[in-house]
Order: sequence, then structure tokens, then C-alpha cells
Amino acid sequence: MQISLEAVREQMRDAEAILQQLDLTLEAIRFDPSIPASVAAAAKQTSAVIDLLLAGFRGNPVLAPLADQLKIQYLENIEYKVVASKSAQLQAANPLARVWNILRGSSKA
Repeated sequence: MQISLEAVREQMRDAEAILQQLDLTLEAIRFDPSIPASVAAAAKQTSAVIDLLLAGFRGNPVLAPLADQLKIQYLENIEYKVVASKSAQLQAANPLARVWNILRGSSKA
């Protein structure tokens, strides 16, 4: 069964409002990337919101792949924030470690 170009255009117009709602809803999800339980809750909430709002995309040959890709993208963004947070924590701790090593070295002398 082929889908007409006009049908695809109509589906895309309908999807636009849903995608805007998805963005607004997902932007409201807050979490602390340094707390694993907070990260897990955000990932779970993100998946649930995407599944709920994009449920109408399932079975649609045009929109279903988009729904899957968006879910991956949003979950990867959460993972990126966790990695960036850990990197920032390590960078912040590094000068302290150098000072500590200097102090330890001078106390041995």
C-alpha cells in the first residue's frame, strides 16, 4: 500500500504539533546528573513521555522511524549531560589534587 504525497504532508502537519508538545514536555524534565537515581528517573520519564505522545506514530512507515530516533536522541542527551557533569567534577577536583600533592610533598621534606 502506497501513501500519497498529500497524505504524507498531512501526517507531517499533524506531527508538528505533537513534536512541539514533546519538546516542551521534555524540556521540563529536570534531573541531577551526579545522582544516579535522578538520572534513572529522568530517563524513565523521558521514555514514558515519548511513548505516550508518539504512540500515534507507531505503525506509520513515515513517522515510526522518527519516533524511534527521537527517543534515542533524547536518551543520549541525558547520557551526555551525565558524562559532561562527571568531566566537570574531575576538572574541578584536579587542581585540589595538585595542591594536596604539593602539600604532601613539602611535609615530607
